[in-house]
Amino acid sequence: KNILQKRYLCKTYRHLKLTFYLYRGVLKIRFFEADKILKPEFTVVNEDFKIAVQQRKSNF
Repeated sequence: KNILQKRYLCKTYRHLKLTFYLYRGVLKIRFFEADKILKPEFTVVNEDFKIAVQQRKSNF
């Protein structure tokens, strides 16, 4: 289930330069800027995910 969710999120939010990874069985997200990790932000993918994405969009 997490693998399918991971693929879906990667495909959906690729334009936001987001990378998803599994940590201890929990799908999380890492933000990248200019292909370099400036300040890694880790957010558990949950009901607050859309809020995190919206905040990230406003920071571009």
